[in-house]
Amino acid sequence: MTKTVPTLAFFTLADATAELVSESEKYWQSKGINGARIRILVEIAKVGGQILPSLLVRTLG
Repeated sequence: MTKTVPTLAFFTLADATAELVSESEKYWQSKGINGARIRILVEIAKVGGQILPSLLVRTLG
């Protein structure tokens, strides 16, 4: 089965993303921060550094 350029691009990006996530997790774990904490910090950063706890809970599900 021949793969199209968009398909190859998708899988290349998916593989690169997986490797970046793995390296990022190793870095943050070395600093004592787990994935859940990273996710919270990302959401806080996305809104400019301040968010109500109730909104954070809704955002994170």
